[in-house]
Amino acid sequence: MIAYHLHNVTAEGLVSSKLARILTDAGMAVTAVTSDRNWLEGEVVQPAEGPLAGITIHRVAPQVERLPRWWRRLAAGAGRGLLRDKLAAVPALVYGCSPEERAWVTPAVERTVELWETGGFDLLHSRLNPPAGHLAALAACRRLGDVPWCAYFSDPWPPHRYPPPYRSTIGPLQRRRLDALLDRILARADALIFPAAALRDHLLAGRRRRWRAKTTVAPHLRNVWQEPRPLPGGDRLNLRHAGFLMKERRLEPLFDAIRRLRRQRPELAAALRLELAGRYPGSARPAPPADLETCVAFHPFRRLEETWEWLMGAHVLLLVEADMERGIFFPSKLAEYLGAARPILALSPARGVAAELLAGGGGLVAPPADAAAIAAALERLLEAWRKGRLDAFLPTAEQVRAVSPAPVAARYRAAFAAAVAGRRGD
Repeated sequence: MIAYHLHNVTAEGLVSSKLARILTDAGMAVTAVTSDRNWLEGEVVQPAEGPLAGITIHRVAPQVERLPRWWRRLAAGAGRGLLRDKLAAVPALVYGCSPEERAWVTPAVERTVELWETGGFDLLHSRLNPPAGHLAALAACRRLGDVPWCAYFSDPWPPHRYPPPYRSTIGPLQRRRLDALLDRILARADALIFPAAALRDHLLAGRRRRWRAKTTVAPHLRNVWQEPRPLPGGDRLNLRHAGFLMKERRLEPLFDAIRRLRRQRPELAAALRLELAGRYPGSARPAPPADLETCVAFHPFRRLEETWEWLMGAHVLLLVEADMERGIFFPSKLAEYLGAARPILALSPARGVAAELLAGGGGLVAPPADAAAIAAALERLLEAWRKGRLDAFLPTAEQVRAVSPAPVAARYRAAFAAAVAGRRGD
């Protein structure tokens, strides 16, 4: 497994760690090549206990000194004017990733080749995000020849493939360069995995439809290390969100919904407590609106085990998506929430992955920009909580099973087998 992020603060680091865990438990021998941006220590780590027990992990540090000197000079000039910013983008145009990511790709490829030469492996599996994992796998395949390769896409890539309201600032030359790299990855990979069919169909549209035949849809995983507890008590309904809030995932409509509820149902609104923990745009923890500071709080990032304990103190878990025409993403936190045995309030497009998944129960969906609809959903949840009927919104056994280890591991195993068979011509 080539994964830039593993066992760190990022969503992809958590997702890759859970995958490595369930594949190991399913009888596979997993060796991971990752960066040094994680909570591990040492160059080669073989935990005997804990969440990554039984997994061999090679931590590869970026070797910036191996980058061309002019690359480093251009990167140092970024943020000092439009012209310097454009010049700093030249390395990304050449190699399809940032200078720092490129400084990691080269030694990651070398480590992968060493692993092949010293013992070999049956399959190479690379992870996005960032694209460095796929770029390292592509380069390794050029050196190793016919090694089977399965590539995973958690999100659209390149960045300009994100749907509105997401916006990319990269220019036309770099778009063409990155699209060409995407085509090389799709053509060389023997199998492709996506967490949702909607994401697959979005990325593999038009002339790229020809690669859909080698795709598998495998959803994200629930927490595989800790088990949920019953709903808590208390005299307030705790609505909690854990994770990264990108600027496109706006909280203003939710704040307006709380204000609306205060005007219409003040006795219900008084029992609501909204808390958010994680990372935020610009890395600065926001302050709650002055008029909502008694019921809204922002918390810093917590480690995995601490986040789980914190989520267990929630009555309802909050998902915030961008206001898209159609939701193509399967947020990794949605799988975590389903496994947490808590009702979910999803601020998600009316058409999309989250809305379809929750149509059979598990919570309520409200359009991300519709304050009136969000207020109505909050009112329903607060009424159910006050009457002791919140369990009517709990995720179903079928929803939880869909994000559990056995079925997800089976889908990965099928994709891996298809990649091996396809490369061998079976």
